[in-house]
Amino acid sequence: MPAVHNIFIEKSHTSSSTLELSDRGRRTWIAGGDTVKWHIRAKSRAARIRIEKKDDSPEIFSTVPHPQGALWTGVIKPVPEECTEWEYSIFWKADGSDDELEYDPKISVMPSKRFAPKKLLIALFSVFAGLFSFFLGLFSVQLLRRNKNRK
Repeated sequence: MPAVHNIFIEKSHTSSSTLELSDRGRRTWIAGGDTVKWHIRAKSRAARIRIEKKDDSPEIFSTVPHPQGALWTGVIKPVPEECTEWEYSIFWKADGSDDELEYDPKISVMPSKRFAPKKLLIALFSVFAGLFSFFLGLFSVQLLRRNKNRK
């Protein structure tokens, strides 16, 4: 079932252009169909934000992050690329300032639990290779015993 991930801007630091986020600046882990919402806390001293994807970052959103009232929101594709990192920038302005600052967090896509035919094929091949090796070894032992008994 899709989840909602709320990322709160807790504090802003104009001297270092950094933001303190509710996920402690770590990667936010998401899955297909999830919604991500960015909120500005009143005490953060950040007045406005703008979310932009980095140029070399893959597209993981079916609904790209966009302003929705006082927050920004985006919806992850139902089946995004697995083990992907979405690098983005939060452009922000501090209370009483026209200077736009930039902060660069990341969002990571969790491996899905959906059916993966490629993984199943690899697993089956590994099982058959193991069984083949076992029976080949058993056959070799029987053949060596038979040759030893003939002598």
